[in-house]
Amino acid sequence: MLPIKILALLLFACFIFGCTRKKKTTDSLVGWLEKHFPNRFQILETLVADPVRNLSFKVKNSVVAEKTDSLLQIRIKWDARKPDFGLSPGEIDSLFVQAKLDLAEARSLFDVLKTAGFSKVSASVQQGFAKILIFEEPTLAARRQCAERLKTVFSHWPEASKYGYWLVFMEPGAFGAEFGDIVPQAFWARPDSWRMRNTLVSQQIRELGQNFDVREIEKNWQFNTESDRLGQWVERARPVAERWAAEHLKKPVSFSTQTEYSILEKKLGAELRFPFSEAAKTDENTEISGHIVGDFLFDKDVFENLRIQDD
Repeated sequence: MLPIKILALLLFACFIFGCTRKKKTTDSLVGWLEKHFPNRFQILETLVADPVRNLSFKVKNSVVAEKTDSLLQIRIKWDARKPDFGLSPGEIDSLFVQAKLDLAEARSLFDVLKTAGFSKVSASVQQGFAKILIFEEPTLAARRQCAERLKTVFSHWPEASKYGYWLVFMEPGAFGAEFGDIVPQAFWARPDSWRMRNTLVSQQIRELGQNFDVREIEKNWQFNTESDRLGQWVERARPVAERWAAEHLKKPVSFSTQTEYSILEKKLGAELRFPFSEAAKTDENTEISGHIVGDFLFDKDVFENLRIQDD
């Protein structure tokens, strides 16, 4: 226990020291970039890179962008303790060559998406995947329409066969909140949970293949249990589970405040499990007698198929 406390104190001391020197460290990186790439780049964001693993607050991740095009971005990991921050001009040049290619192809993909009929959509190309974010309610009709439109996209985008695909339906209200037509590279490395909270359903296509079938897209969507929508489902399902228990169990039970969940394998939605006890009142130490289990189906927007699952 003592070594852990000592490590925590050291990290805290490093954090305080790092905060007092933050401006100087950032200015030094700016100076290094200006020295090797005069008047070319701007730093959009700098975050500490895993201080526990690095045992230091001086290892950083910075998002660097071209001044002439802020969407042309790279993410640099650098160490203030090392000469030249552990960076080299050649490395920066190489990263920007790839970033420029990715951005150009993301923009061409977006143009094809709009031509195919997508309205509220954003595009990104990153790490071998073309990422398509669709900001509308993923109803059955919308998913079918999406599949048909993607068939047009894949047949008209010259770069289609080069990439795998990550297809995502996002919360409609999130459209335009964080980015526009193109998803910036820095967005994918953000430490906050905004993306997952607003992702409704998604799927990956590793490769298109010669015999692309839109029916495969229609049936392979999966609900995201990290979305805010799940919390809404739980609030709606809990009283249904409690009423069902009152009708189907031989004696009254009490419910835990916890909820367990998992993705449904063959249907779009989530299995919700509400723990209950035969005790009059439950707390964290109460022995669980079983679960009231049901399926919340996305397309029906109902909690159904309730049953008892014994522990």
